[in-house]
Amino acid sequence: MTSKNTALTALARAKAGKGAARATRRTGQTPGVIYGDNKEAVLISVLEKDLMKSISKQSFFTSLCDLDVAGKKFMVLPRDVQLDPVNDRPVHVDFLRVTDKTIIRVGVPVHVINQKDCPGLTKGGVLNLVSHEIEVYCRATDIPAEFTVDLAGLDVGHSIHIGTLLLQRRRLKLLLPLRLLRWVLRALRRALPLRLPRALPRLLPRVLLLRRRALLRLPLLLLKAKNNAELS
Repeated sequence: MTSKNTALTALARAKAGKGAARATRRTGQTPGVIYGDNKEAVLISVLEKDLMKSISKQSFFTSLCDLDVAGKKFMVLPRDVQLDPVNDRPVHVDFLRVTDKTIIRVGVPVHVINQKDCPGLTKGGVLNLVSHEIEVYCRATDIPAEFTVDLAGLDVGHSIHIGTLLLQRRRLKLLLPLRLLRWVLRALRRALPLRLPRALPRLLPRVLLLRRRALLRLPLLLLKAKNNAELS
């Protein structure tokens, strides 16, 4: 289930540039921009305390925002917040303009629950969370706030795979890393050095499908015994 849209209010900015941005920050506002959807970028500023409150939530970058700019409504997705390296105050924020048809690439955080009901942890096992987020492609309106992994009943030696979580959300597609695509191209060049141009359109989709299936079987979470020894 997608999280509820965050409501933010912003002001329109007339000027871009470092000088104008510094002047905006002196008023307690954080400069930003709305871009995307093949439309002209809109310069804005958001009240710093409102932005700080929003970015403190883990789901900020996976939640749509209803952004009100001087009475004009924008449905946006936060894409980046630049922080001051000294005091961690936000210095700039980027919002991507989206619609219900926008396909977006986003990293969804992984959250673990029911640790107390996990026999493997009770025995002294070690929980190894391989990845703290999973990158997926989905509609902007279908972004889940998080992936939840239930540890109840898991014993030492058990694992949870990425594909298990994605099967629960059929509107999501696992992002195939670019390094795997490069691996496929290198393998095809070695196997078919002379016929690569003609063979590529026919073989590449099948090989990518096989690699994607292998990726879905990668473990996301492992319960291991301490010091690689079996626990009694």
